Amino acid sequence: MLDPFCGSGTTLVEAVGLGRDAAGSDISAFNALLSREKTLMHDAVEVAAGLGTTLARAEALAAEEPGEVPAYLTEWYGEKASGSCWPTAGRSSRTAPGAASRHLC
Repeated sequence: MLDPFCGSGTTLVEAVGLGRDAAGSDISAFNALLSREKTLMHDAVEVAAGLGTTLARAEALAAEEPGEVPAYLTEWYGEKASGSCWPTAGRSSRTAPGAASRHLC
């Protein structure tokens, strides 16, 4: 099965799941990487270890006070989008003291 505009690879994943040979391409390097990772066979022990590390990092970040938005993110995203996705050090007057909010996009 050939998918010349495979995007994130959903069609490739389904083809592989049905036991078919599948090949895809995409103009976006990120989508090509994503579809490649979605169709590779991964070692379950390595995946579990990686997820454990990621969870530990996420829990450590959640315990920290929100800081300033990294400069590179404000360059990639518009002010309105970055403001709604990443918390900043400044708190709204309507935010209870000590209350922290986390936003994910």
